[in-house]
This record gives sequence, structure tokens and C-alpha cells, in this order.
Amino acid sequence: MGYPFEVLVGTITLKPGREKKIRHFYPWVQNGEILSVDGNPSPGDLVKVVDSQGVWLGIGTYYPTHRFP
Repeated sequence: MGYPFEVLVGTITLKPGREKKIRHFYPWVQNGEILSVDGNPSPGDLVKVVDSQGVWLGIGTYYPTHRFP
């Protein structure tokens, strides 16, 4: 059974070069590494995380007021 992708509310795009640690299984993205937030995610929503070229990296929980949203 696949993941229910309809629950993803937005997309977080990382700045160029910031995807390396994510590809090496580091679990956090910091505010300063985010290039853009597409959609209208609310705190706690699931979002897609992509690199600066739009390549899929994973799924995250969005918290815009935290150091690690």
C-alpha cells in the first residue's frame, strides 16, 4: 500500500546545496535552508520536501515558528 499523498498540504523547496544532509538521512530542515513554501500549510501539516530543482527528498511536518519548521 502506498502513502496517501493527498494529505500533503504544501511543498517546501530547499535552497541550492542544502539537500545534501537530507540525502544523508539528517532529519531536520532549518528555517535558513528554505527557499520557498508553496501551498498554504498550517502548523503540523505534512508537506513535501524538494531540492532547488524540484527533486523529491521526502515528507516533513511543517512548523513555521520553530527553528526546524
